[in-house]
Amino acid sequence: MWAKLFSPKDISTYLYYFIFLLLAIFIPVFLWSFNLPVAPLITTSQDMLFGLFGFTTSFFLLTFTLKTASNLSKKKETDFDEWLITLLPYLVYFFFLFIVVEFHAQSWDYDNYDKAAKAIINGSNPYDIGHSLYPPVFASTLASIYKFATQFLPSIGVVGSKANAWLFVFYIHHSLQFLWASLSYYFSLMLARRLGMSKKTSTILISLLFLANYPLVRNIHLNQITIFILFTVILSLVLISHEKNFWGGFFIALGGLIKIFPFALVAPLVLMKKWKALSGVIFGSALIFLLNTNFAQNLLLWKQFVLFYMNFPVERESSLWLRNSSVLSLIRHTVNITHINDNFVLPIFLLIAGGIALWFIFRILQRRRLQANIAQPVLGSLMDFSVASILFAPSAWIHHYLLAVPLAIFVMASTKKEDSLWVIVSILGIFMMPLFDVYPFSYIRLAGLLILLILSSPKRLLIGER
Repeated sequence: MWAKLFSPKDISTYLYYFIFLLLAIFIPVFLWSFNLPVAPLITTSQDMLFGLFGFTTSFFLLTFTLKTASNLSKKKETDFDEWLITLLPYLVYFFFLFIVVEFHAQSWDYDNYDKAAKAIINGSNPYDIGHSLYPPVFASTLASIYKFATQFLPSIGVVGSKANAWLFVFYIHHSLQFLWASLSYYFSLMLARRLGMSKKTSTILISLLFLANYPLVRNIHLNQITIFILFTVILSLVLISHEKNFWGGFFIALGGLIKIFPFALVAPLVLMKKWKALSGVIFGSALIFLLNTNFAQNLLLWKQFVLFYMNFPVERESSLWLRNSSVLSLIRHTVNITHINDNFVLPIFLLIAGGIALWFIFRILQRRRLQANIAQPVLGSLMDFSVASILFAPSAWIHHYLLAVPLAIFVMASTKKEDSLWVIVSILGIFMMPLFDVYPFSYIRLAGLLILLILSSPKRLLIGER
């Protein structure tokens, strides 16, 4: 399967789609600059750009859909299942496009990304006043796009203030949400097939998982980067499942240097002595770090980042908001409501976090002992740690629960039929419940995640027997 995926023919196909994506993103920019009668500027530039992005991307998607449908109709024997499996993904891609175009306003989250990038451009500290919570790579990338925009936009006739260049930065970031969502879905289908699900079952279940996914909608609505992290995590899992360990480790590094969550996957790689994957993590981290620091000649941003994390605002990140569904948040709100002394919050959290860590390690040892009887023991341990950031971090907002997608796929592919009700309950709780702030029901996503972890216990897996 891997050889087929990366055969020259398939690489040319991916290049073909990549070119169309570039056209879908940049045609709106040129139409904006030309101010043609067929595309008049009757709304704000931002509305126009995303409206035109919806138009161009819809045109290309519709072309691909009709071409695929035409090829199917030419076959002598084509049943409903084949039509469903072939065309359902296009429905999912259109859904991603709908929500990217609809939710194109700049969120509070993106404002912080924007401030961090502007701080870099202005030579100030992006961490000084809490503009950024992430490693410098993402903000530096936005700053680089801004520098490109200041050269590119005047060359095509877009003049005016710096606001146009920063609008271009946001447009690129938000329109790429469509790409990250589409790739996450594509590789999720591949992961499900790798775990033994049939093509029909995987297409239907994974499509439903992405169509009825409130954390995904929140990610796009808030212009968040967790959706990019999901893509890197799923791709790394697919690569490692195909014994492409070095490249799996490389994509862990790529995601981790954007938002540190994927680095949790390093722990099971160390415990399972997956040296090729670890070498990929090290190589990827070193390469990205060197490129980001001009080959270690400019370390200021990284020094500022380290100093910020040494004084991370844990209190701010784990209080007030019930929609923060982290373990620490649950403990803090429980203590506040029951009027227990606040001094107990941190000891209780450390005790629970330590227990979860020991549980994860025990599960790794179980998988090593049962390796001959269960499929994908390495993948199972990586699944545990793919959601570690939700359990151990001081904050786990709704959009963070998008990282539970791989674990949900793993559970759907592996659990016993008699556990199906619990699978449905957990997936409903994590992905389909809307936003509400009612203690303790706001922590339904955390409860659903714990159910998934229980269902994925090594002794319960039946992947190899399905």
